[in-house]
Amino acid sequence: MIQKLFNISYKRNFQDALIFYVFYLLVFSLVTILVEYIIFAIFSLNGNAKIEIWIELFLTVLSSMIFSFVILLKKNLVYDYRYIITVILVGVISFIFRGYILSMIIITYLTTLDLKDK
Repeated sequence: MIQKLFNISYKRNFQDALIFYVFYLLVFSLVTILVEYIIFAIFSLNGNAKIEIWIELFLTVLSSMIFSFVILLKKNLVYDYRYIITVILVGVISFIFRGYILSMIIITYLTTLDLKDK
């Protein structure tokens, strides 16, 4: 089961996709919070809520787009324009809804696709 979580090219069924969604939602949320605190500790930005929101938003959008692009690379779907538009959509949804909850649904959908032959 754990090997399936880290194998991004694996084609998931509904149950595997649900476990993938919950696991990576928690991982990405915790890593974003950790990186945000490290940035705040390095640059002494304590108490500045506007900067905190923008840093968290930037990390969320960037990491969700990179993760969805990596999934496309592993599944050899990077040359299909529909999936490139999906990566952009993931970034837009992360930005509009300010988090991973909805964008991770699209990312999880990408893991249910078949591996394309080269």
